[in-house]
Amino acid sequence: MLMVAALALTSCGENGSESSSLNDKLSTLYKLVQNRDRQAAIEIFRTINPDQLTSLEAKLLEDTIKDFKAELSTQHYLEGLDQLKNEDYTTAIKSFRASLKLNNNAVHATAVKIHMANATRLLGNPQEAIALLQQLITAHTDRTLSDDAHWYLALSHFEAQQHDQAGTVLKNLMKRFPDSQYFRPARIRVEELNRAHNSSTI
Repeated sequence: MLMVAALALTSCGENGSESSSLNDKLSTLYKLVQNRDRQAAIEIFRTINPDQLTSLEAKLLEDTIKDFKAELSTQHYLEGLDQLKNEDYTTAIKSFRASLKLNNNAVHATAVKIHMANATRLLGNPQEAIALLQQLITAHTDRTLSDDAHWYLALSHFEAQQHDQAGTVLKNLMKRFPDSQYFRPARIRVEELNRAHNSSTI
């Protein structure tokens, strides 16, 4: 990657047709790539017109920036998890959003959205969390994460005082994911709902 911006800079110098502004940007970009200053490199790259570069130069730079975005996206995701663990929900949501902005199609993107919805719930906005989680479930979330989405959706319904909806989600979780880590706590919650319902009808 250290050669990428240098290649484009050399090419500009050779043909002499590029502006001094482009040369300055490429020189700065080369230094940022060399120092692995990802965020600054991404910002500089946004100001460069790819039409001023050869197709090879543009491709090399785009690949480098794509890698930087993927790395930063993962970094923001991991930071968000730490902030969520430390109950700093507002900052966690900002980190999760930053992760998705950099790479909304990353392997971890679904997990980011689920944790962001949970942080939203914990921040006291269960209705917003419900909307986010229902959207993920409707989009056929990866099976390895779908039980998480169902569990947090049920909790959001509980906190929104929507007990019937919570019970339906929990029963669906138990039916679809009998091996889930949430199966036992889901069963306990359903039993509690049944007892409460039976008591209210006596």
